[in-house]
Amino acid sequence: MKYLSFFCYAVVFFTVFWGIQKHLQTDVKIKNISPTILPVSVIKCVVKNQYQTEHVYSGYIEPYLVSELSFEREGKIKEVYANEGAYVSKGSPLAKLSTVLLEMSKQQISAEKNAAEAKLKEMLNGERKESIDVAKAVYSGLVEQVSFANKKLDRFQHLYSKGTIAIEEYETTQSNLKVLKTAQKAAHKQLQKLLAGTREETIAQQNALIKSFQIQLRKINVHIKNSLLTSPHSGIVSFKKATPGKFVQPNQTNFRIIEVHKLKAKIGLTISMAKQIKLGRLYDVEIANSKYKMMALTKLPEVDKYTNTIIFIFTLTQKKMNIYPGELARIKLLQTYKKRGIWLPITSLLKGNRGLWSCFTLKKNSKVANIYTVVKKDVEIIHVKDNEVFVRGDFLKTTIVIKNGVHRVTPLQQVNIANEPYFH
Repeated sequence: MKYLSFFCYAVVFFTVFWGIQKHLQTDVKIKNISPTILPVSVIKCVVKNQYQTEHVYSGYIEPYLVSELSFEREGKIKEVYANEGAYVSKGSPLAKLSTVLLEMSKQQISAEKNAAEAKLKEMLNGERKESIDVAKAVYSGLVEQVSFANKKLDRFQHLYSKGTIAIEEYETTQSNLKVLKTAQKAAHKQLQKLLAGTREETIAQQNALIKSFQIQLRKINVHIKNSLLTSPHSGIVSFKKATPGKFVQPNQTNFRIIEVHKLKAKIGLTISMAKQIKLGRLYDVEIANSKYKMMALTKLPEVDKYTNTIIFIFTLTQKKMNIYPGELARIKLLQTYKKRGIWLPITSLLKGNRGLWSCFTLKKNSKVANIYTVVKKDVEIIHVKDNEVFVRGDFLKTTIVIKNGVHRVTPLQQVNIANEPYFH
């Protein structure tokens, strides 16, 4: 009986102990299954009334002076003085044509001009005295012959009327008188001409002939001078097609000279962006991964029909450093758009309904410190730049937005902030 009582007490003791342990385990499980607050990374966004986008416009570096040179006449190249890549100064000889035929023509025309000048001198000085004396003697002799022929004709007429001579003799004498009178008139005119000297019209004509020879000589001298092709400005020979012995035609390019000390950039801008460029202002232009200060010098007065842009000319304001004609030049300009919205990182967006996107904002819990409620906001993407987007939506002036990990949260979920939010 004594052992039975002891056994009953032991059973009751273990039953009570097991019940207490079970209760304690149940409390622990209840505590363990209580909900936890999820930490999130956020940014603080401020609503803006505008946004800016960066546009890049490209063009090319060009020299201020590019001269394509050719001879003004045809001919055979005698000598070449410059090669490709050579630096030439203004007035330096490049090539020369043969002038043998020109020199021969010059000598011939010079001789003809000298003869014409001698003839003019003779005209101006008048005939020699000997020529006038001879003309006078001829005229005087003819006068006497005409007088003698008149007397002879009178005598033959008297003899013919008496029938002493035949009619043939009379007519022959009459004909000889007419011939002598004609010769007398011609001799008289010649004598008057010699005495009067050369007519003014003839002298003027001779002067015109001499002048034409002078003009021909000047033209030949110009051709001889232009047979030497020279550089119109300093620069580098970038193209040469002239070789000794080659026959060239006028306007056939034989050399190209590029002025390399002064360079410019020609960049086409859209009409809307062209309004932002102020002539005379400095802009950053990127050339071969380096930035240079270039001044907007001028712009062309028309829209390029191929690119639909306005061409601006920028000039270097600093000493040229490793820049070559033909290199790509780029200018970056900002364009402002008047639209209301906020900037968000792309990681804060998730796909929404009907083509829209969404983000999660936080609403502060007024009862518990550092506890926020997740609120879903639908947004419209206005502009995308790198890893950011400018969106439009129903936002407060300052809004806290979950920056990333949006797939881990749901609307109305309780969260706390894991980082110090920065403004965006």
